Amino acid sequence: MSAILGRIALDGRPLTSEALRPAMEIIAPYGGDRSATWSSEGVVLGSQVRHLTPESCHEAQPHVQRGRAIVADARLDNRDELCARLGVDPAGRATLPDSALLLRAYEKWGDACADPLVGDYAFAIWDGPARTLFCARDPVGARPLYVYHAPPLFAFCTDLRGLLTVPGVPEEVDEDEVARYLRNPLHISVRRTYFRGVEKLPPARWMAVTASGVRETTHWEPFARPLLRLASEEAYAEQLRALVTQAVEARARTPFGVATHLSGGLDSSAVTVLASRALGRQGRTLAAGITWSPAYSDAYPTVERDERPRIELVCQAEGVPPLYPNVTAADLRASLDWDPANYTTVGLVTEWAALRETGALGVRTILSGWGGDEGVTFNGRGYLAELLRTGRWPTLARRLRQRVGLRPGPLARTAALGLVLPHVPDTLYAHLARIAERRFPPALVTPAFARRAPFRGAVSGLARERSGVHRTQRGLWAHGHLAARMEAWAIWGAGQGVEYSYPLADRRVLEFAYSLPPDLYWRRGYTRYLFRQAMEGVLPPEVQWERSKYDAAVESRRRAIRLGAWRALKREVDAGLWDGEQHPWLDIPRLRHELGHPPDTLTNANLFRFIRIRTALQMRALSRHRPIPGS
Repeated sequence: MSAILGRIALDGRPLTSEALRPAMEIIAPYGGDRSATWSSEGVVLGSQVRHLTPESCHEAQPHVQRGRAIVADARLDNRDELCARLGVDPAGRATLPDSALLLRAYEKWGDACADPLVGDYAFAIWDGPARTLFCARDPVGARPLYVYHAPPLFAFCTDLRGLLTVPGVPEEVDEDEVARYLRNPLHISVRRTYFRGVEKLPPARWMAVTASGVRETTHWEPFARPLLRLASEEAYAEQLRALVTQAVEARARTPFGVATHLSGGLDSSAVTVLASRALGRQGRTLAAGITWSPAYSDAYPTVERDERPRIELVCQAEGVPPLYPNVTAADLRASLDWDPANYTTVGLVTEWAALRETGALGVRTILSGWGGDEGVTFNGRGYLAELLRTGRWPTLARRLRQRVGLRPGPLARTAALGLVLPHVPDTLYAHLARIAERRFPPALVTPAFARRAPFRGAVSGLARERSGVHRTQRGLWAHGHLAARMEAWAIWGAGQGVEYSYPLADRRVLEFAYSLPPDLYWRRGYTRYLFRQAMEGVLPPEVQWERSKYDAAVESRRRAIRLGAWRALKREVDAGLWDGEQHPWLDIPRLRHELGHPPDTLTNANLFRFIRIRTALQMRALSRHRPIPGS
């Protein structure tokens, strides 16, 4: 993964690249293979390039031609199609980098240049003749892009910390956004950051900025296609297998080391097997299957609902070495002091430990199954409610019998959650959610901050099931958690020279998933049904038809690590390290009391206590790294 940045004076006043030196230093870890800036009348662009694909080795960014200049963090997966449409000579395609291809697309199609793109990208083009800055971001948000606009200044950067060092970009903390997170640790904003006026360009959007204003629109809509009608279930499965294979192969098209996430579930196991086979056809091997599970030990022996046997089964079948990262309570404690300007709330400290150990393997790409649950491996939530709403009673009764039988308890729970709750109107659902939230006061905040920032709009729609499979998927898509994790991992990976890539979030795979007839997600008592069928002959049957996604070994270690971090915080309190501390948002005496009383075991109730503490400490870290208004 590379990094880009730019500063534009839309009134044409002179700028120099020297002003971007601090930002270039911050984004230096993203590069390593090329670093350069370019300036012209009223514009400075910079890039830090890391080679990932064969053609990226020919990158010479910023790339300039005919008065236009581009910086791009991009991996295009439909290069042959684009080259054909743009009339690129076949003899020159192998040495044509993606940045040059993107600039040709802009010159031919203008604002519509992002419409045909497949891949992960964030790029910016300075159109000198038109005095316009055009930038775009990929459909799923795999590559971050932060922007700031205060006429006549426009600035952008891959890394928020870099953008905040650009002259003219303020570091004013947005206390409303802080308040939303303190109220609800699941809060995610698709656009806003913790800094007022500094935004993320949302996924699947482009923006064109001139002295007269900003135009912005969506260039890809995931639910814009009609239902796909094929001749048979086998035809759907065959097409899905081909699309997923294509997506994995596109991301394994690199001369550098590749590893995968491997949890023992459907998504990561399929990506691991397909990646191993794709590399095998090149005479190469997969460096590792990275798991969040703990290695077998006396502390973590085999337990019920343990995914490690399935992880080992996949690794042995494909000859892939498993990697069990050594994550500790000290890692989690240290993460609570990181600047959350970039690391967001979804980083997962286990992944940090995995990155630390992956770096020794020479890996530049990690393939993850993230995004599958919202797409082709969706669990079919909303399907039962849709059957009820459309009056398909015999099918509903058959699906319920296949899934839960006639057991009163599971049947009642499924009826309540899968049949009744999806039909509750949005306004009533939000009201009920807010009533439930009142049981949990804002995370250890001062009364003054509670009055100043009234914690509005904090209800999360992540768990909202609706009547209809595609309606539920649409809600998940709009929530923002997919891109939020990708943004965090892009930044984490940069420090270790690693790019994350998500084959199951490939545009072509998602378009297929969102055009499937809903019953293909839930058949014969199995959710994720079509993907299971598509992986026939790819996955071992023990993985292909396993129903559970819960890993007791992972959860056991997570609780132990959290409890260990809590006890480390208690030792700090006991040593007087928190004495006399004051804070503009947090009630430090209450927080100190919570820190000083860790439980013996981390039950669900105590887990919520820890989440409140973690949320407060993350915002404490933000205030320690950045100036706070009025403090």
